[in-house]
Amino acid sequence: MKEIFTGIKDIIGANIPYIGGTSGDNWKFSKTYQYYNNQVLSDAMSAVLISGNAKIEAGVSHGCVPIGLEKKITKAEGSRIYEIDGKPAYKVLTEYLAPGEADDFAKAMAYFAIGEPISKKIGGLYDKYMVRACMSRDEKDNSVTIPTEMPVESTIQLMRRDPEILIKRAKEAAEKIKQKIGGKKPKFILHFDCAGRGKILFGTEEETQKPIEAMQKVLGRDIPWLGFFTFGEITPVNNINYLHNYTAVLCVIY
Repeated sequence: MKEIFTGIKDIIGANIPYIGGTSGDNWKFSKTYQYYNNQVLSDAMSAVLISGNAKIEAGVSHGCVPIGLEKKITKAEGSRIYEIDGKPAYKVLTEYLAPGEADDFAKAMAYFAIGEPISKKIGGLYDKYMVRACMSRDEKDNSVTIPTEMPVESTIQLMRRDPEILIKRAKEAAEKIKQKIGGKKPKFILHFDCAGRGKILFGTEEETQKPIEAMQKVLGRDIPWLGFFTFGEITPVNNINYLHNYTAVLCVIY
């Protein structure tokens, strides 16, 4: 993702906010497709440059809480983490699960994530940790792969996802945006929500709607609201573009 951000910046400049999400494939983690005009692509990115007589305000929220003490990555290569505190990474990530729960990777990671301590550049403007999802597991060596690189000696925090806190944080993010735009009514809202915040976490379609309803109650139910479930969310924090996981990203155009 860093390479993608660098490539965009080299063409259109550093002060453009990137807001969106990454492609998914219905939890197969095999191959994704992107669409551009009449073409179906893969290993690609499609984007729209929005400009004109309007302003934007973006916000991001998650619903994760720290569990246990901070830990250290002791063996890693690129985005693949082999060991945490000298132990196989996946075993450490699932040590808070009940016996047998760790056998199902998808269900186990629906509730757990890795917290990366945030940069001082955004301290106080976001949570203490940037959430990183474990996208895959190697059953042979119990390593896990995350969407970004975290080198050896990086500090991490295990995070547990909480549906009730997720709804609360989503509402708070909408309230912050409403405060920033004052009494102006949004023209439309772009919403990119992690696929892991859908049925895989909430269980039913009705429960899945609760975070969206909480945000719409704050910003308005009569506003055009467009978006996607994604495998990773993109939005700036303190004018710096970041990739996020297990989050909801709102972009209000007003």
